[in-house]
Amino acid sequence: MNQRPRILVLAALFVGVMVSMAIPSFAADKSVTITLPNSKVTINGQVVNNNYSKYPLIVYKDITYFPMTFSDCRFLGIESTWTGEKTGLLVDFTGVTAAYNPYLSSSQNKKSYSARIVSFPVKVNGKVVDISKEEYPFLSFRDITYFPMTWKYGVDAFGWDYKFDGKTGLVIQSKNIKVEQYQIPKTRLVEAYGEYEGKKSTAVMAKNGFVYYVTNKGAVMQAPLADISKAKAVFQLGIWSYGDGKQFDSHEFYEENRNAMLFFHSGGATMGSDHRYILKENGTVQKIQESYHETTLINNKLYMYYNGPMAGPGNLSVEELNASGSRSNLGSADYWFYSFCTTKGLPNLQMNGDELYIRASNVTGSQEGGGDYITDDPAVYKVNVSTNAVSRVSQSKDKVISAQISANTLYYMSASGEGSDCTYSIYKHSLIDGAESFMGSFKSELTWDQSFAVIGDHIYYLSNGALYRMGSNESLNPAAEAITMSVTGDHQEYLVCTFMETQQSKYRIMVFDQSGKAVFKTSDCGSNIVVEGNALYFYNITTETLCKAVIN
Repeated sequence: MNQRPRILVLAALFVGVMVSMAIPSFAADKSVTITLPNSKVTINGQVVNNNYSKYPLIVYKDITYFPMTFSDCRFLGIESTWTGEKTGLLVDFTGVTAAYNPYLSSSQNKKSYSARIVSFPVKVNGKVVDISKEEYPFLSFRDITYFPMTWKYGVDAFGWDYKFDGKTGLVIQSKNIKVEQYQIPKTRLVEAYGEYEGKKSTAVMAKNGFVYYVTNKGAVMQAPLADISKAKAVFQLGIWSYGDGKQFDSHEFYEENRNAMLFFHSGGATMGSDHRYILKENGTVQKIQESYHETTLINNKLYMYYNGPMAGPGNLSVEELNASGSRSNLGSADYWFYSFCTTKGLPNLQMNGDELYIRASNVTGSQEGGGDYITDDPAVYKVNVSTNAVSRVSQSKDKVISAQISANTLYYMSASGEGSDCTYSIYKHSLIDGAESFMGSFKSELTWDQSFAVIGDHIYYLSNGALYRMGSNESLNPAAEAITMSVTGDHQEYLVCTFMETQQSKYRIMVFDQSGKAVFKTSDCGSNIVVEGNALYFYNITTETLCKAVIN
């Protein structure tokens, strides 16, 4: 393939579906002949399979063109937006990341085809491209727009590195974060219901040098990341007794206090039970919970509150680890205790010195003739684990929804109002001198699992399904609906949010550091995002692989 001076022989990758919907009204009548490249092309370490690609690279006027597909666009760190017939296509380098996800076909491609020249408006990084003066026009092939990459696009606009020689062919490296993919065995469970029904189970998590997944026989597997083929079973899930005799107990992996954790529910809602296990690096498991006593391991002790049928006041207790039968009551029967924090990745209960921080309601009486208790709205309390003294901490008169301790500071969120017009307020409370200050408020629909998180000096929260940072009314991922918000990192220094897979959602995973910078964003759907050091791991639902990226 001939090379011309300062011409980068490649092409951009954009949102094919959105563009192709508008192409018919813009496509010129002129057809041109295109061919498939004769040389090998490698992009970010991935060799492109042109022979069986649904959208192969093509060559026109001795220049290689790339297809503007959704996945490949983001694989190279660029995004596009179709804005309509008058303003056309916007192309921007944003540093977005995606795993390599080729569009493969069962039919082998021919050596040459016909394509059409298109003529819709284009802006690259905000600058208008004069299509009429372009020596290498945009092309339409298989209803996908193809982009010719000259030096001004590939190097000047997108900052890519490239080289070409007769032996290695064309090699392209983009500047966005690269994603390394690990293949997980295909003999895994399949999602039986929900948004990802029919796909491989999303219960896959990397932690402490291992990856955990569940086989289609219900075996919980632990495999070293260095060699996933050396997997071994560490636990066996049971068949769900309320199911069809084929489904295994509902389960998930999560991280807590730097441990890999397994949660599963067995039985029905009333007569069933919740189970929690630590998945240890040596391949053994440590039972933490097997009931509706919601349990948190702190300093080799199990602190728990009962949250099952017939729950009531005086439901807080403590038990020595590995000492069944040593459980003793904690706190006071005058209080009904609840979880301290509702944000994933943060402990359900939190200790500061000898004080266990928890939410609780003061019981002021009971209904006439027995039955329901009369309680105050939940607030943040501390329970001295040595003296059993219970003391109120939060000063807001509204009910407290969730709380978090960062260093010597308590943050908590209270709620007032009902339905869709609830007001949430966030407060900052010093654990040293008791000084409390109002940090801000927002309106959102009242939900039982509303959460927030403090990372560095920034407060993040969800409002009507969108992710916000306190101090700004603009969503951090406009028009995207959030699924989960969690905290991860060796020192809980990263905020992670996952989003629904919709056309309006630019990103499906976003990760923010302590400075508030989005250090990772991808269009791939994912679960179980874990950061260890500067390595970020997540299960990629889009490609059904485990992914690793180096951030910062």
